[in-house]
Amino acid sequence: MAQLVLLWRAAAAAAVATTAGQRAGCSSKCGDVDIPFPFGIGDDHCAWPGFDVVCNESFSPPRPYYGNIEIMDISVAAGEMRVYTPVVSQCYNSSNTTDSDRFESLQLNITDTPFLVAPERNEFTAIGCYTLAWLQGRDNWSFLTGCISTCASLETAADDGEPCTGLGCCQVPSIPPNLSTVALDWGNRTENPAWTYSPCNYAFVAEKDWYKFRRQDLSRVGSKSFANRTGEISVPMVLDWAIRRNGSCSSAHACVSAHSDCVDATNGAGYLCNCSRGYAGNPYVTGGCIVIIFAVAVLFVAFLVLHMKHEKKKLQENFNRNGGHILEHLGIRMFTKEELKKITKNYSTIIGEGNFGKVYKGTTDDNQEVAVKCSIKVDEANINDFANEVDIQSRVSHKNVVRLVGCCLQTDVPMLVFEYIGKGSLYDVLHGNGVNCNYVGKLKISLEVRLGIAIAATEALATCTHLLIRRTGLLTEKSDVYSFDIVLLELITRKKSKYDENKSLQIDFVTSYKTDNRAREMFDNEITSPEVIGVLDMISRIAFQCLKEDVDERPTMEQVLEQLHSVRKELIKGCKDMSIDQIDG
Repeated sequence: MAQLVLLWRAAAAAAVATTAGQRAGCSSKCGDVDIPFPFGIGDDHCAWPGFDVVCNESFSPPRPYYGNIEIMDISVAAGEMRVYTPVVSQCYNSSNTTDSDRFESLQLNITDTPFLVAPERNEFTAIGCYTLAWLQGRDNWSFLTGCISTCASLETAADDGEPCTGLGCCQVPSIPPNLSTVALDWGNRTENPAWTYSPCNYAFVAEKDWYKFRRQDLSRVGSKSFANRTGEISVPMVLDWAIRRNGSCSSAHACVSAHSDCVDATNGAGYLCNCSRGYAGNPYVTGGCIVIIFAVAVLFVAFLVLHMKHEKKKLQENFNRNGGHILEHLGIRMFTKEELKKITKNYSTIIGEGNFGKVYKGTTDDNQEVAVKCSIKVDEANINDFANEVDIQSRVSHKNVVRLVGCCLQTDVPMLVFEYIGKGSLYDVLHGNGVNCNYVGKLKISLEVRLGIAIAATEALATCTHLLIRRTGLLTEKSDVYSFDIVLLELITRKKSKYDENKSLQIDFVTSYKTDNRAREMFDNEITSPEVIGVLDMISRIAFQCLKEDVDERPTMEQVLEQLHSVRKELIKGCKDMSIDQIDG
């Protein structure tokens, strides 16, 4: 939501720029700064008298100046211009000697111009631990104020972000109106007992609430918020402007647009022009005030364009971060974000949920039922591993391993699309969630699934360390024979890995197996029968080997596969006298 607000503001700014207006044949920008009429660059007809701007193209990008004052931005609606003004500083290299390469005092004179210092938009600030700073103003210097800042050490100065109340910095929050001349100076020029930890004093008039105190500002470097424009540190100041020369609403010649009104300036003499209610734009330009409905349309179109660009950029960033630049060359089917929304009907049917996220049911355009899974977030460090894993999964083809159909990498986390398995999961088989088959049938189904996984894992062993399998109705990651073994235990005990509240199936099984080979006591009674007891013993031996603490003592996946084939043969041999219906349940 915050990003959309920012985009809307950006769109609004773009629309205002198109409607701010400049006279025909006149430049409307200098570098990145809009120059709306009555301001202008170049020919006399491009600017109202007193509003001439010089575009200094020696900088990149070019910078606009009014006299020797650099312009930050201009607002027609507010009648304001933000500018850069120097910071006055006084730095000591001992308790009573100062450097001489800085502005130690400053006088800003904007008399006989359209500008005055904005009284409600600026404040006077001084920084230092032994500082007395003065602010003077008006043509006859009838205005004088100042503030004092002290601190016995850095530790006794105000904490970072605290208001400037005299401990490291002080402020005068109110500046009088009609201020066209401003001077900043020091009340103590001869000594600074705090020079070892606060060598420099700083003073400036800046936009209200712009400065935030930091103890590091007491150093020679000064505040990191200070701008360095031409080798001089500076701060933003707000100036009010108006049509002042012989100007009043009785002769408001500058308000040339239809649907514009004249208002008296609130700071000094003169007037401003506003668009009438229901209109927006630049009242100083013929036809500059346009009906708000049209302005809103312009805003909306600009917003849509910016939003589409933003979304397109975000989709591409997600695609690249999730390894798309690798996978797109491997022939894996790539779904777009919009395609997945359509396939899942806006993610309306959840078929699984866990710590990894959610799994949604969907149908592709060719009527294939699929399961769409939110994958884990892919970090830059494991992009290649994730891409290799997806590549391997797309190549695995076995009747007992769920098949990867494709993926979507345009989302924040990758979305993997698998074929949909609608007849229940291995978990359902093991723990009886609606799967109607007898103990031999369940054993046969479970064993076939484990064989499929082992075969697929063996085929992928050279390049893949993770294999997605269908276990709990979700798609869960298995990394080695230890994890592979957990389902083998569930197969013969019909217990979950955590059972009876907080018991560990693995620990209890190993303990029983080592205690006079009492592993049979953990076999599920329903599946313990003379026909399959040998099969259960074989599976328990495999499980015990896979659970050995020393990884090097565990069998390889190839060895497990070979043993499972033997188990399968033994199961078929033990059940040779049963009918197919008896085996399949």
